[in-house]
Amino acid sequence: MRTVLSVSDLSFRYPEYSTLKTVPLYDNLSFSVDQGETALFLAPPGAGKTTLSRIITSLVPRYTGGILSGDINVSDINVQKEKPYNINGKAGIVFQDPDEQILTPLVESEIAFSLETSGFDHDIIDERTESAIKFMEIDNLRGKNPALLSGGEKRKLLLSCLAASDPELWILDEILEEIDPESRKTILDKLKNQGKTVLIFTSKMLDIYKSYCDRFYLYAGRELYHDRGRPGIEFMNKAVKEGIFLVHDNFVFPGRKNRICADNEGGNTAGKENINSSSNSLQENMLPLPNILLKAEKILFNYPGSDFKLDIADFELREGEVTALLGHNGSGKSTFSKILAGLIKPDSGNIYLPEKYLEDCSGCSGGTEDSNIDKYYNRDECADQITMNRNTAYLFQNPDYQLFLPTVRDELSFGLKGEKIDKAVIKERVNKAAELFNLEDPDTPPALMSYGARKRLQAAVYYLLEKKIILIDEADSGLSFHDYYMILENLNSSSTPHSIMIITHDVKLASRVADRIFMLKEGKLINVNPEKEFEKLIKLTF
Repeated sequence: MRTVLSVSDLSFRYPEYSTLKTVPLYDNLSFSVDQGETALFLAPPGAGKTTLSRIITSLVPRYTGGILSGDINVSDINVQKEKPYNINGKAGIVFQDPDEQILTPLVESEIAFSLETSGFDHDIIDERTESAIKFMEIDNLRGKNPALLSGGEKRKLLLSCLAASDPELWILDEILEEIDPESRKTILDKLKNQGKTVLIFTSKMLDIYKSYCDRFYLYAGRELYHDRGRPGIEFMNKAVKEGIFLVHDNFVFPGRKNRICADNEGGNTAGKENINSSSNSLQENMLPLPNILLKAEKILFNYPGSDFKLDIADFELREGEVTALLGHNGSGKSTFSKILAGLIKPDSGNIYLPEKYLEDCSGCSGGTEDSNIDKYYNRDECADQITMNRNTAYLFQNPDYQLFLPTVRDELSFGLKGEKIDKAVIKERVNKAAELFNLEDPDTPPALMSYGARKRLQAAVYYLLEKKIILIDEADSGLSFHDYYMILENLNSSSTPHSIMIITHDVKLASRVADRIFMLKEGKLINVNPEKEFEKLIKLTF
């Protein structure tokens, strides 16, 4: 069988900066992918997967600098000697961060863009654009501005762009984790059935990969492990040890009316146990319902010019719980979480917080049937949105929407300075947070950190601010299971009464860490037999 990608004796080091000492990312790395294969390249966050994907497509070190040695060949073309546009037909890539790649204000023009720059005739461009839309089943995205799409929808769009250009080698940099299970299976089916040659870079071994991939690589500790067919026991044990694979087989849909916990004191210990333990001690004890920290009622919202409508009749977050929100790409998960965080005002409806959190709110009024919470805000009470921001933390799906300061230290200390805390105390807290969240030297610029490290930095910022309600929007991409669990553990360790909601497409992870699971479909919570929808996701996952 013909080899499409050959990497031989690859070594690479980024340039050194005054605040960042670099180490070789790879040292004599060699691997290959044959025609028609789907290959999985696993490595912990920060190991250099994104860098490797861009070396293969001639973007690094051309635009970044660095010292590179070894041979990288795609279909017998030495990519080091070619400019990126000369290998477009040979190797195409979808970036981990879709916002780095999307350039135009219309879905159709985005798909056609690379064909236009390659000089194709208009008839061929139109034909390929239509074919790509059908291939990725994104007809519902026609006429939309890519900037307004969900994270998963943006990734589907970029896959359609790749389908239009149809390179010999498809390189997917940690994108499938943020695509819903049904779409993920459909995409892998299509790529497999059409004999595409695919190289997937990821920090997680999802169970579905074991059925679709032909070749498995695991890079850890400067060693490369390799299996063909289905990965063997030694390979999987190494993946578990590195936090790349999650062992869990007790899929129980947590009931909304029950409090599920692991101890006898009512505290959530989800972050205090080994994530790869096969027993699910989170579900051993039933305890009384905890206090409600947030309640939403009759929330209605729709984007101007869009046919999407969010309609949430009733929702609540409880003290000490981890709640998971699942749903297809574009179902409204991020929109709803932004409303809960006070980043988007609903067209109508009310959100309630405990009265003790509303001391600084001048516009609060009314009340609810629950004596523990008071009316918080509605569309006419703008001042209340500020109070909502004070009590909630929203971790964007894309960390670069939130990081804007020159160094890690600046990011971590920014919010504390507003609290008028002594400089020595701030320094101590910042150093502790950097250590807890496994960050670089605090003087490191976030822009030089990996995508996953920037997500850990996001979480560390809110750990220091001790928010009551923490909303984590699809942190799956770029984080290992160890990293994800570490974030939950640290956020759970806060002495401030709090509630955490995670948005994820990983049904296995949700089942493992969540006290309650909610299913969102087409802007509405599934209230009739959500367990059935949950079981569908499990079947798609394995």
